[in-house]
Amino acid sequence: MLNRFSQFAQHLSWAYPLFLVIGTASLLFSLWVIVLSPTSAEEAGFIPAVLLFSWCFLLLCFLNLFRFVPPSPTPQDKFGRRLMLRLHRATLIVIALGFSALTLAMLVVSYKLLAIWLLN
Repeated sequence: MLNRFSQFAQHLSWAYPLFLVIGTASLLFSLWVIVLSPTSAEEAGFIPAVLLFSWCFLLLCFLNLFRFVPPSPTPQDKFGRRLMLRLHRATLIVIALGFSALTLAMLVVSYKLLAIWLLN
């Protein structure tokens, strides 16, 4: 699982600046709607902007966490190195499981919020 996440993160690493710009723009738009929104026409874009920011933030965290995954320890490595590699990989596995659950929750929340947004 870690190797697949790492390959996916390396494959998407070119889009890091794009996710950063889109996420920042959607955050700024959301803040503008909250603070300075003169009409309800701009308020209609608040839910998509928040969702876009959330997904961009999730993808940026994914790219930062899984861009480099240490290799599996080999029998030729020293005990201390094997221990550190296993602890690092175990931590990343726990984070990957939490990240998978968070992604599933974001899918559900996105579906619900977009359904609410489309009804208005």
